[in-house]
Amino acid sequence: MAGKNQTIIITVVELILIVVAAFCIFSIVSHRVRVDERQTALSEGEKERIADLGKKNLILVNKWNEIPEDYEADIVDIENGYSIDSSAKEQLEAMMEACREAGCDPVICSAYRTHDTQISLYEKEAQPYLDQGMDEDEAYEKAGESVARPGTSEHECGLAVDIIDADYQVLDNKQEETATQQWLMKHCQDYGFILRYPNGRTETTGIIYEPWHYRYVGKKHAKYIMDNDLCFEDYIAELESRQKELKQQK
Repeated sequence: MAGKNQTIIITVVELILIVVAAFCIFSIVSHRVRVDERQTALSEGEKERIADLGKKNLILVNKWNEIPEDYEADIVDIENGYSIDSSAKEQLEAMMEACREAGCDPVICSAYRTHDTQISLYEKEAQPYLDQGMDEDEAYEKAGESVARPGTSEHECGLAVDIIDADYQVLDNKQEETATQQWLMKHCQDYGFILRYPNGRTETTGIIYEPWHYRYVGKKHAKYIMDNDLCFEDYIAELESRQKELKQQK
């Protein structure tokens, strides 16, 4: 009798172990499935963003990358007599309206610029350095830290807009302390814009910190860039790297 009871106890213990093991295996498999699903979704998201490489909204323009000769901006009017590329107009207007509804007072002080206008601004920025006796090449190099060299300005693309606070219309670092900039830095990504020249990234962007210069890239790209604290150069480099990886996988 004792032996039979012992056999029953062993059988029950074995059954419990089997059930526990089955549950563990099920949990592990389920977890892996969920992870695979997330990775697949992330991969699809990356593919969507990578597919935009080469499109107008992701054109990389800086001191090392001039505006392509075949680039054409589709310029349309916006407020204050300024213009911008049509691809950014609707979202810019929505962003300005939302900013005002939040109690801020944003003012556009620059948007699309012609090449001749950029030349004029660039030369004006360089003149004080020339007046100080600085070498011409050095003077224009210095000027290029705050005013892009003609042919390398996002304003010439029609994709950039400078926005300031009506109560502080000065283009300096204190602009970041205004209610307008604090709102824009937090919400610009919701409208497809990024703070193009973030603080501490001059070496990468080639331009000083500008807490007023916003660039249109599209919502999915803007969210990724701002959420991950990237500058545009880093983001494009990341996409190009992932693009190469995807091509190698095929």
